[in-house]
Amino acid sequence: MNGFLQTLKNLSPARLAAIAGIGIFLFGFIVFFINQLSSSDMTVLYNELSLNDSRQIISKLDASGVKYKIRNNGTEILVPSNMANRLRVDMSELNLTSKSGMVGYEIFDDVDALGSTNFMQNVNLLRALEGELARTIKSVDNIKNARVHIVMPKREMFSREEQQPKASVIIKTKFGTISSKEVMSIQKLVSASVPKLEAKDVSIIDSSGKLLTKNYGDDNDLQIASQEEMRRDYERKLEDKIQELLERAIGSGKIRAQVSLEMDFDKIVTNEEKYDPDGQAVRSTVLH
Repeated sequence: MNGFLQTLKNLSPARLAAIAGIGIFLFGFIVFFINQLSSSDMTVLYNELSLNDSRQIISKLDASGVKYKIRNNGTEILVPSNMANRLRVDMSELNLTSKSGMVGYEIFDDVDALGSTNFMQNVNLLRALEGELARTIKSVDNIKNARVHIVMPKREMFSREEQQPKASVIIKTKFGTISSKEVMSIQKLVSASVPKLEAKDVSIIDSSGKLLTKNYGDDNDLQIASQEEMRRDYERKLEDKIQELLERAIGSGKIRAQVSLEMDFDKIVTNEEKYDPDGQAVRSTVLH
């Protein structure tokens, strides 16, 4: 030991600093390796949780003495892999919303029909419809989360004008944005689920506040917009094909193709009936 200390004293300050740096690096590497080994057997228990759901789950895990980790600002909870299935069963009694606060038709499971007023029933029905639509929209590819708000106008007495229902949809995508066709599909889905709701009265915005829908006057305007989107898609496909073919001969990045199409979407249906008084029609045929 004395010889080792004497050797250290004989070393220059630069060498001592280098040895200390190597020691710190090795210590940090060992700590990192141990943490990786300890976390390798952790799996996701729930993700995309609301803060209220996270609080309930963490309270139950603390009471049970289960080791856990929190990620993504408290929206994702990890537990040991060998305990995940049992914990999911145990957590079922918490009645978690688990879908960012969305409630569907299960809202009527614990409601006493005799003790609820007509107003409460209507409010619960509207909440259930909004929740079910949000869940359906969320199942579309590239949509991470969705919220639906439906406004059902009150029927005014002695009023001749009938107000139409309206709806708004807020979506959060996983990456990028959704296409115009997907926006129109969501409009059609919501309008078909609510009585007397027209597609033009469904507004869709993304999480950044950008309006994705256009106020089409009727279904004819919606069809025209869909045809225009189809024309643009076909133009882009032709441009890509032309550019790909020419780049093989001229070189990559040296070609720019632009296509302008005129597409005829008109349909002509012709019904023709011919009467030939001199002709004879076959009454029956027997094959041998």
